[in-house]
Amino acid sequence: MSVESIARSLAFINWVVLVALAVGSLAALLLLTHRAESTRGYRGFTVFAAGGWAFLAWLADGSLPQPEAAAPIRAAGPELDALRRLLIMLVASLATLWTLRIARGSDGRIIGAITVVVGVGAILVGAFGWATTPLVAIALTSQLLILTYVTGCAFAAMILAHWYLVTPKLPESPLLLLSRALGAGIAVQIVLFLVWQFIGLGGLGAGWDFLPSCGSSSGSSSRHFSHTPAGEQLVRAPWSQPPVSFTSTSARWSRERSLRVASFSAQESLSSHAGARPPLRNASSS
Repeated sequence: MSVESIARSLAFINWVVLVALAVGSLAALLLLTHRAESTRGYRGFTVFAAGGWAFLAWLADGSLPQPEAAAPIRAAGPELDALRRLLIMLVASLATLWTLRIARGSDGRIIGAITVVVGVGAILVGAFGWATTPLVAIALTSQLLILTYVTGCAFAAMILAHWYLVTPKLPESPLLLLSRALGAGIAVQIVLFLVWQFIGLGGLGAGWDFLPSCGSSSGSSSRHFSHTPAGEQLVRAPWSQPPVSFTSTSARWSRERSLRVASFSAQESLSSHAGARPPLRNASSS
C-alpha cells in the first residue's frame, strides 16, 4: 500500500472516530436520561463535548479525499456529500440546544432524541453512499452503528467515572448501566466480526475462505495462497495448512546439538594433542 493510499484511509478513519464519538455520546446520554439518574453538570458537559466532536466531524467531512479505484468504498457523489455534511452540522447545532436545555434545568429528552436520530441519519447516508454493493451497504451500516454505540458508551462512561471524583455521592447505577451497555456492544462487535469473515466481507473482502478450505478439494478452491503481482503471499486459511511436525523438529534440534557436541569434542582433542606434543626446539637440543 502506497503512502497516498494510507493518507486517504486515515482521513476516513478520522471521520468515523469523530462521528462515533459525537453520535454515540449523545445516544449514551439519552439512555442515561431514561434509565438512570445523573447530575446536571455531567449531562451538560457530555452533550457539550459531543457537540464539539460533531463540529470537528463536520470539518473533517469537508476535507475527505476521493477514494481510489482499488479502495473498498466508492465516492458518494456531491448530493450525498452535501446531505451528510448538513446532517452532521445539524447534530452539532442540536447538541448546543440540548446543552442549553440542560443548563436551564430540563433533561431535554425530546431534543436529545431528535439529535440522535439526525446523527444516525448521517451515518446511514455515509454508509449507503460509500458502499459498492447493497450487501456491503448493510454490513457497513451495521458496523458503523455498533462502533458508534460502543465508542459513545466508552466515552460517556469515562467521563462519568471521573465525575465521581467531584461528586462522591453520585449513585452507581448510571456507571453500571453504561458498563453493561458497553459489554453488550462489544459482544455484538465480536459476533459481527465473525459473520463478516465467514461471508467474505472482512478486510478488503477476501474473507477467510471457509467453503474452499472445508469442502472443496479441486483446482483453485484447494489453494490457500494467492500471489500478488509484487510476489507477496496472502494467507486465506492458515489452519488448513499441514500441521508442524514436532517429531521432525525435535530430530533436527537433536542432530544440530550432536553436531555441536562433536565439533566441540574435536576441538578439545586437537588442543590436548597440541599441548602434549614436545616443541621441535627442545627435541633438537636433546
